[in-house]
Amino acid sequence: MASRVKPGLDVLLDSEKLVEKLRGLNVGLIINHTSVTGSIDPSYLQLLGKRIRIKTIFTPEHGLWGAYGAGEPVESEILPLKGVRVQSLYGAQRRPSVEMLEGLDIIIYDIQDVGCRTYTYISTMLNCLEEASAKDVDFMILDRPNPVGGVTVEGPVLKKGLESFVGPYHLPLRYGLTPGELGLLYASEKNLKPPEVVAMSGWRRMMHYPETGLPWIHPSPAIPTPTTALLYSGMVLLEATNLSEGRGTYKPFEVFGAPWLRSEELVSMLKKRLGKECRPMETRFTPSSSKHRGEVCRGVHLVVGDPKRVRPFEVAVHVVQSVLEVHPKEFEINHEKMDRLLGDREARRNILGSVSVEEIVLKLGEEQKRFKARIRKVLLYD
Repeated sequence: MASRVKPGLDVLLDSEKLVEKLRGLNVGLIINHTSVTGSIDPSYLQLLGKRIRIKTIFTPEHGLWGAYGAGEPVESEILPLKGVRVQSLYGAQRRPSVEMLEGLDIIIYDIQDVGCRTYTYISTMLNCLEEASAKDVDFMILDRPNPVGGVTVEGPVLKKGLESFVGPYHLPLRYGLTPGELGLLYASEKNLKPPEVVAMSGWRRMMHYPETGLPWIHPSPAIPTPTTALLYSGMVLLEATNLSEGRGTYKPFEVFGAPWLRSEELVSMLKKRLGKECRPMETRFTPSSSKHRGEVCRGVHLVVGDPKRVRPFEVAVHVVQSVLEVHPKEFEINHEKMDRLLGDREARRNILGSVSVEEIVLKLGEEQKRFKARIRKVLLYD
C-alpha cells in the first residue's frame, strides 16, 4: 500500500531540480538508521545513486545504525564499501569543528525524531545549524513527521539557565513541530542563516505516525513503537527517579516499576486518576539493562486507547504524585536531573509539592499559548 505521506527525502529524490542543485556540491549528511525512503531505502545510497557527492556523514546519539545505548559515546568510523567518513557527534565532540566543516558546501539533516525536547537528535541538528551558519555552509532539512502530531503541546517551556543537551532550546516538553519547522524557528530567533526545508507532501498536523502509512523505524533502542514515542514525552521524567522506566524491557516507557513497588495499590489509585484512554494494569518485568537490571520489578503497564486523547505529561505527573503518596520513603527523586528534564524548577516544586495536576496544567497554559504564538510564522502544514 502506498504511503499517504511522502517524507522530504522522497520529495527531494523525485525533484530533478533539487537533485541537480546538489550535484557538484560537497555534501555532509546528518543521518542514522531512520534516514530511509518510504520504501525503506537508505538515504545515503539513494543520494549516491543520484551522483550526489557525499563527503562526510555525521551521526547523533545511538550512532549510524542505532546500535549504541542511551548516553553511550559513539565511535567515528569509515563506511564499508563506500569509503565515506562517518563522524560521531555524540562523544567528546557534540558539534562539528571547523576541520569537520572544511570543504563542505552544504549539510543535509534527515532523521526521524519523536517530538520531545529531551530527545537529543534535535540538539545535534541545532548545534550543526549554528556551526554551519557561522561558517557560511548551507543547511537543508529533509522534513519528517512529528510522530505524536503537530497540534498538542505539553509541559513547561524550558527556562533560561536550564539549557542542556536534553534541553537545547526554549520549547515545551512536547513541542508539536517537525524538524524543519523547529530549524526555521531556531534560525529565526537566533538570527542564523535560515535552513532550506524540503517539506513533506501529504502530512497534516493532526496525524499521528500510524496514519502516515510510512513504515515505523524505531528511532532509538528504547523507542520501539509509536506508542512508546507518545508516552516518552511524559514518562521520560522517571529517568530522574529510582523507578525503572522500562528500559531493558519489551515496553520501555509503557511499563514502570521497582522491586519494592506496591503495584496493586498503585494501580487502584491510578485507575481513579487517569482517563479511560490510558489504563493502568499490574505487571511484572525484569530489566535486562539500566535501573534494577536483573531484578524482578513489581510494576504498572500503561495501556493506551486513543493516542490523540492521551496527555503523557499529565499521565507522568499523576504517576509521580501517586508513587510519592504510596512510597514517601522508598521513592527517590534527583531534583537536579528532574529540573533538567522538565526545564522548569517551579514545575518540579509544584509536582513534588502535590499541587493538583489540573492546577499545574492551568499554570502552564499561558506559557504554552505564548509558545504557540511564537511558532505561527514557521508552520509549514495545516
